[in-house]
Amino acid sequence: MSTIELQQFVNDNRSQLLEAVKTQCPPRFLELVPEDERELMALHRRPYPAQMRVIQAIKRLLVDDDQPAGIINAEMGTGKTLMGIGVSTLCHKAGYKRSLIICPPHLVYKWRREIVETVPNACVFVLNGSNALRQLQTLREQLPTLGLEYPTFFIIGRVRLRLGHSWKPAFDNKRGVVHCPRCGEPLVNNDEPMLDYMMHDNQKRTCACGEPLWQLVHRKEQTTPETLLMDALTQLPTIGKKKAEDIIARFGQTFLTNALSDNIHQFVNLMDENGEMVFSDKVAKKLERTLSTSELNLSTGGYQLSEYLKRYFPSKYFGLLIVDEAHEYKNNSAQGMAMATLASSCAKKTLLLTGTLMGGYADDLFYLLFRIMPQTMIRDGYHYNHRGSLHGAIELFMKCHGVLVSTSREVVKEEHFKTARGKRSSVKVKKAPGISPQAIMRYILPYTAFLRLAEIGHVLPPYEERMLSVPLSKAQKEVYSRMECVLKEALKSALGKGQKGMISVVVNALLSFPETAHTDTRVRAPNGEELFYAPSVLGEDEPSPKEQRLIEEVLAEKAKGRKSLVYVIYTETRDITPRIAHLLQSAGVKVAVLKSSVTTDKREQWIEDKVEEGVDVIICHPKLVETGLDLLDFPNIFFMQTGYNVYTLMQAAKRSWRIGQTQPVTVNFLGYEATAQAQCLQLMQKKITVTKSASGVIPECGLDVLNQSADSIEIQLARSIVSDMRL
Repeated sequence: MSTIELQQFVNDNRSQLLEAVKTQCPPRFLELVPEDERELMALHRRPYPAQMRVIQAIKRLLVDDDQPAGIINAEMGTGKTLMGIGVSTLCHKAGYKRSLIICPPHLVYKWRREIVETVPNACVFVLNGSNALRQLQTLREQLPTLGLEYPTFFIIGRVRLRLGHSWKPAFDNKRGVVHCPRCGEPLVNNDEPMLDYMMHDNQKRTCACGEPLWQLVHRKEQTTPETLLMDALTQLPTIGKKKAEDIIARFGQTFLTNALSDNIHQFVNLMDENGEMVFSDKVAKKLERTLSTSELNLSTGGYQLSEYLKRYFPSKYFGLLIVDEAHEYKNNSAQGMAMATLASSCAKKTLLLTGTLMGGYADDLFYLLFRIMPQTMIRDGYHYNHRGSLHGAIELFMKCHGVLVSTSREVVKEEHFKTARGKRSSVKVKKAPGISPQAIMRYILPYTAFLRLAEIGHVLPPYEERMLSVPLSKAQKEVYSRMECVLKEALKSALGKGQKGMISVVVNALLSFPETAHTDTRVRAPNGEELFYAPSVLGEDEPSPKEQRLIEEVLAEKAKGRKSLVYVIYTETRDITPRIAHLLQSAGVKVAVLKSSVTTDKREQWIEDKVEEGVDVIICHPKLVETGLDLLDFPNIFFMQTGYNVYTLMQAAKRSWRIGQTQPVTVNFLGYEATAQAQCLQLMQKKITVTKSASGVIPECGLDVLNQSADSIEIQLARSIVSDMRL
């Protein structure tokens, strides 16, 4: 019997397969609508033709087909913000007058800037500061006419969205014993009276009579306005505690609070009693730049914004809810529930923007789907149980559309049976990466517009990914071989005893040793037992083979006038960023290290400042720049390590290959040959293939859409290390 590869079969029968697909799944959108096209061409920033098709397709889905939600699943750098603004513009014309945007906190002002630069006469409200509740209260007075004439946008950072009141226990205290304030009955725990100190354990309790034994705490009970103002001033550049005290003494608390909340230019241009400017031109420019991209905490309010919008704004007041970086709401988190509140109660239509719709597992999609199209999910049998939980629905969704792998284990126990041999069996079910084609056809394709950078046209330079394999040095290889042998035996022994905590110890040790060979290597078991020890094999100023390769590549790029971005995973207990920075600086490279201490809303400005200072290389953890930042000045990217997170890897890899980039982009993955690092890169590639299958990219190997592996990358690495063991 002859066989043919899937890719060859598709190529040979392309036209027939395309006709079959069109028949079974007819497209909802084919041609541009001239009227909508004219509306988009009137924007200050005109979308590219590929972007325009996506915008009009989503508008057709939401408005003409009257669907509750749509998804733009576009690669990083394709202009999802512009496409979201374009959809909002067309929806405004169709009667959906107001748009509510929730996004990561560091992208709030980027959204505002792009809206102002794109939409003529746009009205933008940023509701991301500590005074957001006060702004909403003011806006309530203008609700009937607000946003009817011009496109109106409300922007909230996702963290601010779900922040609310603190709370404290509420009870009567009679000689140290807790009593209900309503019925007066004493509270008991295991038939013992509860004492007052037992109530302060961050657990909300309710009396048997139904009375809550906790109450909300208004922020003014915790922090005074004077303290809030002092904290706000000392956050600003060039202002320390002493200068802040002097400014407050000269101008007064009320004046400064009002200026910082409502008129930052009044604060920047402060004049003393002699008419002299308090801040020099250079300092004033820094203050204005900081204040234009951040909100200071000057309010004592704390009501949860999503709940306030639900309770005090008219139902479905907003025409369109735009959820940026939507994949970050895939879990049952407080932010996810706040987003669900807005989608169900406050907005008529919902638009999700994401570059990575799923991270490899089918249940990544469940909460997103349930929040934007609950009626569809309930009709399909996925609903809350009698306890108000979705756990059973998630299990059913995984059974129907995910990949579950069952592992059976049978053990013979002779000593417990006197007349016969007995067997004890157990079955473990684990989820595996992958999603069924049926789920893609049912829940993704009908509601999703896909866009890849390659489809935009000749607006982007070439993009290349390279795997740079580096051999271990002789000293590294000798220690690594010994350590691998010792740890493999320890892992076998631990797994034989059912102790799976050893897996992470072994995997992390084998991954990290080549990066930290300049320090003593000591590996301990979860119980504290020392498994392996070896002294350092590299000097502090002696680069390892991988570090030497990095230096050579960076110097070659610098000679071409190209800057580099270096991603490092080990930035905490095994922090190697100072070492890499030192080695690069010793080679004549100007380096800056981005730390997590630079808050999210200030990272864009921090990077711009470093570019102005002429740095050649920025070193950081990929998670610090994975969303929203356009790093066009750094066309050369190096992954010294990748980690296990597919979302982070895919987002970080495309930080500089975006619209506006003019230089060729090269992404380099460095790994040591014949080590756990090489195995990790291979496994990450497999998982990314599964992720792309739900993003409109069909892998050539066909069945990769269902993947073969049931375990996390960490487990798979351990399986590779101990290839003859069943984990």
